[in-house]
Amino acid sequence: MAVASSPEMAALFEEFRALRSELTTRIEKQQDITNFAIAILVGLLAVAKVIDGRTTASDSILQARVFFPWISIILSSFTLMVLDHEMNIAHLTIYIHNKLRPRVEAALFVTSTLWEWNSYRAQWQQHAGVLTTLTTPMAGAKYVVTVFPNLLLTVAYWYTRPPSAISVNWAWTTYLVSVALLVLVILAAGYTSRAYLSMEYKAHTESGEPVAR
Repeated sequence: MAVASSPEMAALFEEFRALRSELTTRIEKQQDITNFAIAILVGLLAVAKVIDGRTTASDSILQARVFFPWISIILSSFTLMVLDHEMNIAHLTIYIHNKLRPRVEAALFVTSTLWEWNSYRAQWQQHAGVLTTLTTPMAGAKYVVTVFPNLLLTVAYWYTRPPSAISVNWAWTTYLVSVALLVLVILAAGYTSRAYLSMEYKAHTESGEPVAR
């Protein structure tokens, strides 16, 4: 059999290169967003340290309380931007492996599987077993930088402003917005995780069976 025409192969590989380039760019932007979030948190901790040196810890929390919802909104925004890249990375990876790769194999009339990195990675990171308890937290560690402080701020604001002190004003409205965004972050994280967990990579193991997940 003849290999597919050069224009067809060129188009397929050009698409592959474009998708790989987008993957690399999105991974780099994810890291930039995370670094920026860390820098902001470090700055906030430095300010809190200065305030704490002048007052007690409880007074410091009360003085900074008004900023908690705004900081929460900023952290949620960072997390949503990271999740947007994460979701697109997952979908790009799925498309390359499940859609583009078979087209290239068919065009080349090859009998072996091309681009097996995802299958190899999945064998170690998405297989069923106790090691999943190690790989899953590692994959989600980047979100701890923003989600965990976000949760602390949300709880601290509620704790320092009990329901008896609630009144309908801009401060309470801002807090509700921050809570809504935090819920959206958690839902988006669940959706993105589902995209990764739904990846199915067929690997050529010695037994000929797909990699277990």
